[in-house]
Amino acid sequence: MLLYFAIFLFLLFLFFAGECNKKLKLFFLIISAIILWCIVTFRGEGIARDYGNHVIRYDNAMPIKYYIDNSEYLVRHDPAFTIISSIVKYSLNDKIILFFMFFATIGVSLKVLAIKRLSSFWLLSVLIYFSNYFILHELTQIRTGIATGFLLLSIPSIKNRKLAKFLSFVFLATLFHYSSLIFLPLYLVNPTKINIKKYLIIMITPIFFPFTNFSIHKIFAVLGENNPLTLRYFVYTNLLSQGIGENTNTFSILILFNITIGFILIMKWKSVYDKNPYAVVLIKVHVFSIVLFYLFYDVSAFAFRFFEILNVVQIIVLPFVIYFFRQRYISVIGIIICAAGLLSLNLFYIKLLSL
Repeated sequence: MLLYFAIFLFLLFLFFAGECNKKLKLFFLIISAIILWCIVTFRGEGIARDYGNHVIRYDNAMPIKYYIDNSEYLVRHDPAFTIISSIVKYSLNDKIILFFMFFATIGVSLKVLAIKRLSSFWLLSVLIYFSNYFILHELTQIRTGIATGFLLLSIPSIKNRKLAKFLSFVFLATLFHYSSLIFLPLYLVNPTKINIKKYLIIMITPIFFPFTNFSIHKIFAVLGENNPLTLRYFVYTNLLSQGIGENTNTFSILILFNITIGFILIMKWKSVYDKNPYAVVLIKVHVFSIVLFYLFYDVSAFAFRFFEILNVVQIIVLPFVIYFFRQRYISVIGIIICAAGLLSLNLFYIKLLSL
């Protein structure tokens, strides 16, 4: 585990170095991306929780012709992941390292490109990214890692009202993970204004769902089990009915932390929007990540999956706190402490990595 804290300290050093010499910020950003790419590509076997599952799916990949003849299978199993597995296995000498190298290259590149496009604090966002979603997505849920990269890049399309471009990014994300479709309704949000009272109600109301008989299950029951969009929901609910799986901790430190950040951002949205043109959209996505978590609270896997897909904006919105303090160093120290806390949470409590 000390290795990850050493990397954290090195990324922190790059942040301070970039603050001292702003002309080198882009160079330091590229260095950060290379480091993260190397970690994903050359990780040891079994370090990440889902490593074995990725290898099994890779080993079970069939030639492309099989999927052309059996398109139904391709539709039901995240098409991009399946096709990439097939290409690497049957056209690139069947080397598993090439498989992980591809996902590392696309996943890290998309996130870093999104950070460069959306954040005013590139290297601080990279530090937050490494502490949380890099470990969760690029090292563990590699399909989700690429999907959320495309979703982050769709944010400017929402702000600039470019529907075709937005749909293109969401389509690419969906090829890697069907859960990305949850992003579609976000195009409808007002990208220039936040009604403080309205969004406080939107964020706070679902928090009370666990204390009621509310359940999203009735809606999914209407949609049925025999389609790729709802199949996994019913798989998880069936497992829960058999006593397999975990109940949702609806008031964990992580969720309460994000609710607090959401409250602050809603109240201070104007001061952030003056500095960042994408702030309103990003703040609203953050709020809806909390809403979705409580909408699906009765199925833990879905609650966290949807929360994590939308909450990836955390790597951009957390540095917004800098705008709320006249003495910038206070907010920077606070953000660094939060990043270190997220890293510790992932390593020692959630235990996403084994080494």
